[in-house]
Formats: sequence, C-alpha cells, structure tokens
Amino acid sequence: CLLLLQRLYTLDARKFVVANAGPLGCIPYQKTINRVGEDECVKLPNQLAAQYNGRLRELLIELNGNLPGARFCLADVYDLVMELITNYPNYGEHARSRMKGNRSPDLGQDRDDEMLIFLCFLLFAGFETASVACCGNGGSYDGLVPCGPTTSMCDARDKHVFWDPYHPCEAANVLLAKYIVDGDSKYISPMNLRKLFSL
Repeated sequence: CLLLLQRLYTLDARKFVVANAGPLGCIPYQKTINRVGEDECVKLPNQLAAQYNGRLRELLIELNGNLPGARFCLADVYDLVMELITNYPNYGEHARSRMKGNRSPDLGQDRDDEMLIFLCFLLFAGFETASVACCGNGGSYDGLVPCGPTTSMCDARDKHVFWDPYHPCEAANVLLAKYIVDGDSKYISPMNLRKLFSL
C-alpha cells in the first residue's frame, strides 16, 4: 500500500481517497462458513480488519505530513458498512418518511440532500436483510457459491444489503458513496470528497 501511494505521488498525484477494509466478518460468505446467527458477525476477520485499519490510518497521517502538497483522505468503509448492517431497516423508512405525500422531491435549498433522498426512495423502500446475499447459493445466507449463471437470484435485489456473498448491492453503495462525497469526519477524514475536489 505504501509503495503504491508513494509511486502515485511521484507520478504527480496529489489528492487521494483511500478506503479501509470493511467488516469482513459480516459478509454472507463468512457468516455462512462459520455458521453464525443472523445478527452476528465472525469475530476474527473483523479483528484483523480493525487491526489493518488502525495501521492504515497511521500511515495516511504520516503521508499527509511527509509528502508536500499531498492530501490523503481516509474513507471509513468499515464503520459505514457496520452502520448499514446494524440499522438496515431504518434507511428505507427515512426515505419514505421524507417523501410521504410528495411525488417528486423539493429541489430548493437542499437540492443535493433531497435528490439523494429521492434516488434512495426510487432504489429501495427499505432493506429487508443485511445477512442474505441476493445472488448466491448455499447455507443459511446464500454465501457459499458466488453469483453466476447457475446461482439463484432474489426477487428484489434492492431489499438486500449484500448483492453477492462478498459485495454490497447498488442501493447500499449509493448510500455509502453519499457519505464519502458529502459526509462529516465520522466517515471520511480529514475532509470529504467534495471538499477535497474543491482544493
């Protein structure tokens, strides 16, 4: 990781967003092979991801101090995905409550926020599971066989946080991207992507 970032810097790259490791113990594959409950995650992969993430944070702080003109931002994918996994039903409810009674969003002073809410409303009316893969086969969480021509697919992919045994679905990725682009320092630091782009 360090060598790659330094190499990009020598090639005149100056603005970086580096994502940390997500909660690997919560993906359908890990939950399936370790036979944990629906509301549980496998501890060891999450501990290893947290250890890596701590070192990555330290590295980016060091690079920000040592490479003149460079800006390294850390996207905290681990906490973002954990937030989504933990509170998955709330995201669709939030969009529905903001859109109730409106056929289209009010794009006045909060144009970006309203557009996101509208897009989320269109994409999904609430996740139903953060454990079961939409496209996959095997085990309690369809996490053994990756998505392919012979695997089964759910009827409503926007109701699943996970598209396949490893990756979030499109609706989840829209939410994650919004936090990285416009979020506060809880999920991306020292600044969000929009502020980094404006420098």
